Amino acid sequence: MTIALVISGTVLSAMFLLILFVSREVRGMPRLEEVDATAPIELPSLSVVIPARDEVDTLGPGLTSLLESRYPGLEVILVNDRSTDGTAELMSRFAEEEPRVRVVHVETLPEGWLGKLHALHRGTEAARGELLLFADADIHYSPEALARAATWMQSERLDHVTLIPHMRSASLLAEAVTGHFGAIFLWVFRPSRVNRGVPGAFVGIGAFNMVRRSTFAATPGWEWLRLEVADDVGLGFLLHRHGAKSRIGLGSQDIAVAWYDSVADMVRGLEKNLYIVGAGAQAGRAAVAVAGLLVPWGALVTAAIAGSLELVGVAAACAVSAGMYATQVRSRVLAGALSPFCGPIIALAMARSAWAVQRSGQVRWRDTAYDIGELLQGQRVQLGKELEGPDA
Repeated sequence: MTIALVISGTVLSAMFLLILFVSREVRGMPRLEEVDATAPIELPSLSVVIPARDEVDTLGPGLTSLLESRYPGLEVILVNDRSTDGTAELMSRFAEEEPRVRVVHVETLPEGWLGKLHALHRGTEAARGELLLFADADIHYSPEALARAATWMQSERLDHVTLIPHMRSASLLAEAVTGHFGAIFLWVFRPSRVNRGVPGAFVGIGAFNMVRRSTFAATPGWEWLRLEVADDVGLGFLLHRHGAKSRIGLGSQDIAVAWYDSVADMVRGLEKNLYIVGAGAQAGRAAVAVAGLLVPWGALVTAAIAGSLELVGVAAACAVSAGMYATQVRSRVLAGALSPFCGPIIALAMARSAWAVQRSGQVRWRDTAYDIGELLQGQRVQLGKELEGPDA
């Protein structure tokens, strides 16, 4: 038991240090609400490209908030990616009532493309703005969000701005798991390194990827990423390879998304990409990830069984620190306090993702099945590998 307590103490202490590290990363990020949207800076024309497939229930509210933006020179490109649920009709109604909205209909998916990547490609072809914002269909915006982001880009002569949104959920547990997932994301991609322009540091977030059109046009574009499951991070990777000046900021006061409403939805939703992105579709790496996610819970259980007040105190310190960190991203304190101990749920999602892919040899995304071998050949974001130089 002594050895088990030593190991548990080491694990819990390491988790506490990790929480402090992530909290520091968040505190050091620029905050979008601090950007003066009324600054005397000429704002370029902006095209917001939104791909959607069967999202009739979520598209309307987000699009309504977007069209309440005070941004001058705004156009919205809605890309209907083979929807069957009324999404196309909803888009057309918005376009009829709002001259800033145009709709691109995708009827068929070409060979060698993921559906969302092809939709982004088609939307980019139709866009006319000097700035391009690639965003998901369920994002909600404040009236100043677009102007603040564009002002930031113009004032610091940036090529790419990506923002962490407020990730709200009706479920406290789902919000806690989201916090755990977010902490892993921040630990892997290190916003402080991205914002210092460190070679090899890149990131992108699907909720908000704003890009200078001229910069994007100098890259191979979406075609290079046509089979990249992690399309948002892949965009950041593509831009970084071609010398773009990127920044990541905290946009939780200006943009929001309901990522998943329940833990069950989250586990199902992560099936499409967790195994291939997080483990490179390698069973051994997935097993290591699952074990790593379970270790903190095992340490907590060991401390509780042994009645070690010292280790219980360290676990409590983890919960308190995570709760304080949660307030920085507008999450509930209790959800933050629970988040360090939600690893088993993400481990379940990884195991489920690995099992589904290994069993079928496919990844299913947006009601389309893709061969895992083909996806691996087109995978650009390979975590842990050295950044390669740009190519065509």
